[in-house]
Amino acid sequence: MTGNVAVGVNGSPESVAAVRWAAREAALRAVALRIIHVREWRVPPERLEHVAAWGSTRDGPVPPERSREYEELLQQAARVAEQAEPGLAVVAEELAGEGLAHRALLAELETPGKDP
Repeated sequence: MTGNVAVGVNGSPESVAAVRWAAREAALRAVALRIIHVREWRVPPERLEHVAAWGSTRDGPVPPERSREYEELLQQAARVAEQAEPGLAVVAEELAGEGLAHRALLAELETPGKDP
């Protein structure tokens, strides 16, 4: 089977529960789990529509540096997934998006060739 199951995290209790659920789904499908955190940074309201059309930052400005806080968030989410489903292949990564995190996440997931 090809592909993977992807889940977005933000550190909330709901996103931790989503990681557990996604880990179970990935194990049932015998595919990898891809954990994604989209790091947003502020956008002036007049640029929001333009930025939302970008999707991920590959086409946009250079994002701020990655922070230890977000690294720890991803590591914690990966541990939760691995505890929920031992032996599951887990990839945790951060995307940087300007403005609307859900649009950056959806655009990333629609990009072909995103298997871990």
